[in-house]
This record gives sequence, C-alpha cells and structure tokens, in this order.
Amino acid sequence: RLWLPSTAGAIANVSTTAEAALEMALKLSATLDSHSPELAARIGDSFTERHLSPKRGNLLRPLAFDSSHSILHVGAECGALTRYLGETGARVVAVECRPTQAALAALRCRELPNVDVIACRLTNLRLTERFDVGVGAGLFERTQDEASTASALLATLRAALKPDACLVLALDNSLSLCQLAGCPDDVSGLWFDALEGANGAPAHALSRDAILALLRDQGFGSAEILHAYPDYRMPDVLLRTCAKPDPSRPPLYPWLGYGANQPRNGRKLELFQEPLVARELEQAGILDTLASSFLVIAAANPAAIRRHLSDKPIAWKFNPLRARPYMTRITLEPAAGKTPSWVVRRARMHPEAALPVETPDTPRLTLPEAETWLPGVSLQERMVRAFRAGATGRPDDFAGLLRKWHANLQAIGMKELGSLTEAPGHCIDRLPSNLLESQ
Repeated sequence: RLWLPSTAGAIANVSTTAEAALEMALKLSATLDSHSPELAARIGDSFTERHLSPKRGNLLRPLAFDSSHSILHVGAECGALTRYLGETGARVVAVECRPTQAALAALRCRELPNVDVIACRLTNLRLTERFDVGVGAGLFERTQDEASTASALLATLRAALKPDACLVLALDNSLSLCQLAGCPDDVSGLWFDALEGANGAPAHALSRDAILALLRDQGFGSAEILHAYPDYRMPDVLLRTCAKPDPSRPPLYPWLGYGANQPRNGRKLELFQEPLVARELEQAGILDTLASSFLVIAAANPAAIRRHLSDKPIAWKFNPLRARPYMTRITLEPAAGKTPSWVVRRARMHPEAALPVETPDTPRLTLPEAETWLPGVSLQERMVRAFRAGATGRPDDFAGLLRKWHANLQAIGMKELGSLTEAPGHCIDRLPSNLLESQ
C-alpha cells in the first residue's frame, strides 16, 4: 500500500529511465521475494543490481524480527530491504521521500499486507504510532533529499520509537579501508572522498567514534557495531570485530575473501589487497576502526539489543547467489561448555526447498550442523601471497598451489566417481578459501 501526503511533504521528482526499467521488471515478475530468481535474472546494471540482488537482505539477516514487532524503515528507496523486513512477518511502515521510488517500494511489497509505504520526508511526517525498531540504511546519504542534517534525522527517528526500542543503522565509514585501497566513494564516485571529509558536500560517512557520539546524544547508551563487507549495500559477510587484540578469539580477516570489494561506480586503483592488510590491522586491534562500512544496532540498554541480536556469533556469511535449495548461512561462534573452543555452524537458508535427487547437474548438499573451528592459513591466502611475491620478482609457487588444489579434487573424484575430470556434488564448497593448511 502506498500513501501520498496531502501537502508538499515529498520531493517533486519524475521517474528516471533506470527507475522505469525497474518498474517494468517488478511488474513482469511473478515472484518478488528477497531471493527471487526472476528478479535476479533481470539484473543488467549497477542500479538494478542494487535493488534486485539477492544479497541485499544479507545486511539484516543476523537480526531477529517477527510478527510481534513493528518496524519503521526510513529511506526505503525501491523496497529491497523493505521487502526483506516484510518477509519476517513484522508490521513495517516504510518512508521514502522520493515518490517514484516509494511507488516502486510499494510495488515490490504488493502482496504483503503487513507493509505500508509512505512517500514523504521523514521530518515532515507526523506519526501517532511508536515503533519497536527503527531501520535506516544509508540514512545520512539522504540529508540533501531530506532537507535536514544527520543529527536532525536521527532525532526525528528517535522520537518515532518506543523508549526501549532498537535502532538499526547502516552507513559507510569515513575511515574506510576500501577507500584507502583505492575504491571510489559509492555516493560521489570520487577517490578518497569520505577520507577527505566529503569535499564540501554533506557528510554521508562517519567514523566509528563519531557514530557512537551521535547516538549517545540521542539517548542510545548502548550500541554494537558489526563490520559489513564489502559494504552494507550488498554484504557477503558481517563481522563482530574486537576493539583490541584478543588471542582467545579466532582471527576474522580470512572471512573477508579476496577481490570482493569491487566498485560499482568507477575504476578501483587496487593499491593493496584488503584482506592481507586487514590481517595486520586485526592483530593491531584497529580493524573495527577501519571497517569498510558499519551495521549499528543501538538502544537505551543492552537488553533491548539482545532481543534482536544474539551475543554468540562473531561472524556471519551468507551465500544467496545459488539455487534456493543450496543457499547457506554460516556462523562462527563459541562452542558450548567451559572449554574455550569455537565452532562453525552451517544451515540452509531455505530448509523448505526440497533438495533434488543427486545427479551430475544437481549435486548433493552436505551440511554438518557444527564443526570445530581449525586454526590455519587458507589456500586462497597462500595463493594471493604467492601471486604478490611473483610480482616482485621473488620465486612464485602460485602454479604449484593451483596444482595442489586440482590434485585434491582429482583424488576425491577418482575415489568416489572413478573419474579424473569430475568431482562429486559435495565438493561445491571445496574452494581455496575453505581449505586450510593447519597450524
């Protein structure tokens, strides 16, 4: 349902060519859910990817919402995150100041009776209802559209929430490792723009300490900050990084992957490999300060945060770019008991989706519920380091590592299928990033 203001409470805008194409895609698709294969197949550029990618909902998947919650979603854009929130069963009121995008958000959620979309600036909106949760992804990128400042937007959002409500914000870090590595700013398209203070434009990115100070000013005395990588718009991984080195915790830098942080609006300089630098930053205890972007969960007290975010996992990884039966959720969390050990837990994101009978084209998916975390260096990290060493003229064993991986797959294929050219379906995740050289 789409609600339009009776007065000039929204921006007077016209549909762009990209928005018109997105509207056609939504109208032609029979399935509109967060993991719709129809919508994913219609991705053709960075705009449609941003609004149709199955990865959009990853940002909020560590959080627990259900039909007992009411959510105010500010800055709904074209409805990708609104759609995910609606699928949790919660009552959702989404606010979008651009009427053309508000209409697209309503279209995306057209068969969800628990979702309402309002085309209005947040600061012009007068709500009588008070909400359990407030969600704002990229809220501070919209200060010009909203004709307001970051602090004023946050104050208005706070006033619409219950006293014990939880606030969820996603935003870029002004001290972002990805910008230091040479990724153009996602909003302006300029290299190092957020690092340089947005060069006169309203700041859309904030440092970790600046975020916490802003939240304290609005009465949010407790906050947890997760590192969303490669960024909050389409994250693969969310990490609960540590403010100082903790030898009892597994290192989290291996979860960042390699080559994932690619710009959507320009050419990356590729000044260094982010995960390799992240290793050094984590060991120094400053990885949280230089995170690419943040998912902030804030409330007046820790108990309100715990209603929505478990204190157990320190890492989440989601794999939605697969056929629905094979989409997985992976977490790293402490093992039960007094022994300081860690377990990797895997689960299907859609357990209701029937797994097909295994054939060469439909592999079997084997998911042990929990496996003990093993320390070690991934084969992928060794490959990247070997490649970098080769660029400096030092001996290069990159080809040798590739042969080792290939030989491992061949050995499994020969043992189980009697073939040197085929591997069984359970090897679907036997990637260099998942193979460790044990310590």
